[in-house]
Amino acid sequence: LDELDARFFIHLSSATCRNGELFEFLDKQFSQSNRHVQRFCFEVTENVALSHLTSAVELSRFLKSMGCQIALDNFGSDMSAFMNLKNLPVDFVKIDGLLVRDIAQDQISHGIVESIHNVAKRMGMQTIAEHVESNVILDEITNVGIDYAQGHFYDRARPLLDVMSAPQQSKRKR
Repeated sequence: LDELDARFFIHLSSATCRNGELFEFLDKQFSQSNRHVQRFCFEVTENVALSHLTSAVELSRFLKSMGCQIALDNFGSDMSAFMNLKNLPVDFVKIDGLLVRDIAQDQISHGIVESIHNVAKRMGMQTIAEHVESNVILDEITNVGIDYAQGHFYDRARPLLDVMSAPQQSKRKR
Protein backbone atom coordinates (compact mmCIF):
# COMPACT_ATOMS: atom_id res chain seq x y z
CA LEU A 1 0.00 0.00 0.00
CA ASP A 2 2.88 2.39 0.69
CA GLU A 3 4.07 2.10 -2.90
CA LEU A 4 0.68 2.87 -4.35
CA ASP A 5 -0.37 6.45 -4.73
CA ALA A 6 -4.01 5.46 -4.41
CA ARG A 7 -7.15 6.22 -2.50
CA PHE A 8 -9.61 3.40 -1.88
CA PHE A 9 -13.32 4.14 -2.07
CA ILE A 10 -15.54 1.67 -0.22
CA HIS A 11 -19.26 1.87 -0.89
CA LEU A 12 -21.49 1.40 2.16
CA SER A 13 -24.99 0.06 1.62
CA SER A 14 -28.06 1.22 3.51
CA ALA A 15 -27.98 -1.92 5.65
CA THR A 16 -24.30 -1.45 6.44
CA CYS A 17 -24.85 2.15 7.51
CA ARG A 18 -27.51 1.06 9.98
CA ASN A 19 -25.47 -1.88 11.31
CA GLY A 20 -24.54 -1.11 14.91
CA GLU A 21 -21.57 -3.47 14.73
CA LEU A 22 -19.87 -1.51 11.92
CA PHE A 23 -18.18 0.94 14.31
CA GLU A 24 -16.60 -1.85 16.35
CA PHE A 25 -15.59 -3.82 13.24
CA LEU A 26 -13.87 -0.84 11.58
CA ASP A 27 -12.18 0.24 14.80
CA LYS A 28 -10.76 -3.26 15.20
CA GLN A 29 -9.65 -3.51 11.56
CA PHE A 30 -7.85 -0.18 11.52
CA SER A 31 -6.24 -0.61 14.94
CA GLN A 32 -4.90 -4.06 14.00
CA SER A 33 -3.54 -3.14 10.61
CA ASN A 34 -0.71 -0.99 9.48
CA ARG A 35 -2.78 0.53 6.68
CA HIS A 36 -2.82 4.20 5.81
CA VAL A 37 -6.27 5.01 7.12
CA GLN A 38 -6.30 8.40 5.38
CA ARG A 39 -6.30 6.61 2.00
CA PHE A 40 -9.69 5.03 2.75
CA CYS A 41 -12.81 6.89 1.78
CA PHE A 42 -16.22 5.47 2.60
CA GLU A 43 -19.06 6.26 0.20
CA VAL A 44 -22.67 6.73 1.21
CA THR A 45 -25.29 7.60 -1.39
CA GLU A 46 -27.16 10.82 -0.94
CA ASN A 47 -30.47 8.96 -0.69
CA VAL A 48 -29.18 6.62 2.04
CA ALA A 49 -27.63 9.51 3.95
CA LEU A 50 -30.84 11.52 3.85
CA SER A 51 -33.06 8.54 4.65
CA HIS A 52 -30.95 7.77 7.70
CA LEU A 53 -29.55 11.22 8.48
CA THR A 54 -28.79 10.62 12.15
CA SER A 55 -26.97 7.34 11.43
CA ALA A 56 -25.12 8.87 8.46
CA VAL A 57 -23.91 11.84 10.51
CA GLU A 58 -22.84 9.54 13.36
CA LEU A 59 -21.01 7.20 10.97
CA SER A 60 -19.34 10.12 9.15
CA ARG A 61 -18.08 11.62 12.38
CA PHE A 62 -16.79 8.24 13.57
CA LEU A 63 -14.94 7.53 10.32
CA LYS A 64 -13.46 11.02 10.22
CA SER A 65 -12.27 10.58 13.84
CA MET A 66 -10.48 7.41 12.69
CA GLY A 67 -8.73 9.41 9.95
CA CYS A 68 -10.84 8.15 7.06
CA GLN A 69 -12.68 10.31 4.59
CA ILE A 70 -16.31 10.29 3.49
CA ALA A 71 -17.83 10.70 0.03
CA LEU A 72 -21.42 11.58 -0.68
CA ASP A 73 -22.20 9.37 -3.68
CA ASN A 74 -24.71 10.15 -6.45
CA PHE A 75 -24.94 13.74 -5.33
CA GLY A 76 -27.13 15.79 -7.62
CA SER A 77 -29.66 13.12 -8.46
CA ASP A 78 -32.09 15.03 -6.21
CA MET A 79 -32.26 18.77 -6.79
CA SER A 80 -32.82 19.54 -3.11
CA ALA A 81 -29.29 18.25 -2.63
CA PHE A 82 -27.67 21.65 -2.08
CA MET A 83 -29.69 22.29 1.06
CA ASN A 84 -28.96 18.81 2.39
CA LEU A 85 -25.23 19.11 1.74
CA LYS A 86 -24.93 21.76 4.45
CA ASN A 87 -25.87 19.19 7.12
CA LEU A 88 -23.55 16.33 6.18
CA PRO A 89 -19.89 16.35 7.29
CA VAL A 90 -18.30 14.90 4.13
CA ASP A 91 -14.94 15.41 2.41
CA PHE A 92 -15.89 14.53 -1.16
CA VAL A 93 -18.94 15.07 -3.33
CA LYS A 94 -19.25 12.50 -6.11
CA ILE A 95 -21.24 14.09 -8.90
CA ASP A 96 -23.83 11.74 -10.35
CA GLY A 97 -22.72 10.09 -13.58
CA LEU A 98 -25.99 10.88 -15.34
CA LEU A 99 -24.99 14.55 -15.21
CA VAL A 100 -21.32 13.96 -16.00
CA ARG A 101 -21.76 11.76 -19.05
CA ASP A 102 -23.77 14.50 -20.83
CA ILE A 103 -21.49 17.39 -19.83
CA ALA A 104 -19.96 17.86 -23.30
CA GLN A 105 -23.21 18.02 -25.29
CA ASP A 106 -25.73 19.39 -22.79
CA GLN A 107 -25.24 22.91 -21.41
CA ILE A 108 -27.74 22.26 -18.60
CA SER A 109 -25.76 19.23 -17.36
CA HIS A 110 -22.58 21.28 -17.71
CA GLY A 111 -24.08 24.09 -15.63
CA ILE A 112 -25.35 21.73 -12.93
CA VAL A 113 -21.96 20.00 -12.67
CA GLU A 114 -20.24 23.37 -12.48
CA SER A 115 -22.69 24.57 -9.80
CA ILE A 116 -22.21 21.46 -7.68
CA HIS A 117 -18.43 21.87 -7.95
CA ASN A 118 -18.59 25.58 -7.00
CA VAL A 119 -20.80 24.98 -3.95
CA ALA A 120 -18.66 22.03 -2.81
CA LYS A 121 -15.50 24.14 -3.12
CA ARG A 122 -17.02 26.94 -1.02
CA MET A 123 -17.76 24.34 1.65
CA GLY A 124 -14.17 23.01 1.58
CA MET A 125 -15.06 19.74 -0.14
CA GLN A 126 -13.43 18.06 -3.10
CA THR A 127 -15.37 16.89 -6.14
CA ILE A 128 -15.30 13.61 -8.05
CA ALA A 129 -16.95 13.19 -11.43
CA GLU A 130 -18.46 9.73 -11.95
CA HIS A 131 -18.80 8.00 -15.34
CA VAL A 132 -15.78 9.59 -17.00
CA GLU A 133 -15.68 7.46 -20.13
CA SER A 134 -13.79 9.55 -22.69
CA ASN A 135 -11.20 12.27 -23.28
CA VAL A 136 -14.02 14.65 -24.21
CA ILE A 137 -15.66 14.24 -20.80
CA LEU A 138 -12.27 14.44 -19.06
CA ASP A 139 -11.51 17.72 -20.86
CA GLU A 140 -14.88 19.19 -19.84
CA ILE A 141 -14.56 18.29 -16.16
CA THR A 142 -10.97 19.53 -16.16
CA ASN A 143 -12.16 22.89 -17.50
CA VAL A 144 -14.81 23.04 -14.75
CA GLY A 145 -12.11 22.33 -12.13
CA ILE A 146 -13.34 18.98 -10.84
CA ASP A 147 -10.73 17.45 -8.51
CA TYR A 148 -10.98 13.76 -9.43
CA ALA A 149 -12.32 11.61 -12.24
CA GLN A 150 -13.73 8.13 -11.85
CA GLY A 151 -14.86 5.85 -14.63
CA HIS A 152 -14.02 3.23 -17.20
CA PHE A 153 -11.78 5.69 -19.06
CA TYR A 154 -9.23 4.86 -16.35
CA ASP A 155 -10.13 1.34 -15.32
CA ARG A 156 -13.05 -0.96 -14.54
CA ALA A 157 -14.10 -1.36 -10.91
CA ARG A 158 -12.34 -4.31 -9.29
CA PRO A 159 -12.24 -5.85 -5.81
CA LEU A 160 -9.71 -4.12 -3.55
CA LEU A 161 -7.77 -7.35 -2.98
CA ASP A 162 -7.28 -7.71 -6.75
CA VAL A 163 -5.99 -4.16 -7.00
CA MET A 164 -3.57 -4.61 -4.10
CA SER A 165 -2.20 -7.93 -5.37
CA ALA A 166 -1.82 -6.85 -9.00
CA PRO A 167 1.60 -5.72 -10.24
CA GLN A 168 2.01 -1.95 -10.37
CA GLN A 169 1.12 -0.59 -13.81
CA SER A 170 1.38 2.91 -15.13
CA LYS A 171 -2.03 4.54 -15.29
CA ARG A 172 -3.29 7.64 -17.04
CA LYS A 173 -3.27 10.53 -14.63
CA ARG A 174 -5.32 13.66 -14.69
